[in-house]
Amino acid sequence: MSIPRCFPLLILLVLLGCGDGRVKLPTALVAGTVTYQGKPLGTGRIIFFHPSGQAVATDLSADGTYELAAFLGNNRVAITSYLPEQPDANFKDRGRIAILKNRIPDRYAEPATSGLTFEVKPRENEKADFSLVEMK
Repeated sequence: MSIPRCFPLLILLVLLGCGDGRVKLPTALVAGTVTYQGKPLGTGRIIFFHPSGQAVATDLSADGTYELAAFLGNNRVAITSYLPEQPDANFKDRGRIAILKNRIPDRYAEPATSGLTFEVKPRENEKADFSLVEMK
């Protein structure tokens, strides 16, 4: 029994088809500090959105710092920081939906409205600091 000549090509096509469908983009280390009204934002999350639609996120440390591997290129950035939900002593239903209150202006939670961007370059990007302010 002989193996058809196209068999190796068939195996290659099958292997290439196995994956999550996303293009593997190059990344670089990004680190910085997030402040709100001049003080470190001690809780929250920062998300880098690449134009390809892929995103990476990490939690902020207590001193407002973060570090992550972001995709190279110009990324839109979103930042969230929610207050912990305060339990209502009069509300006993455990099936309720939590309404979270943002510590920072809501516009920072969406990449389209945050106004925050960062150009991730091939080498380490040590100064990706974001200073958030309340708009009047």
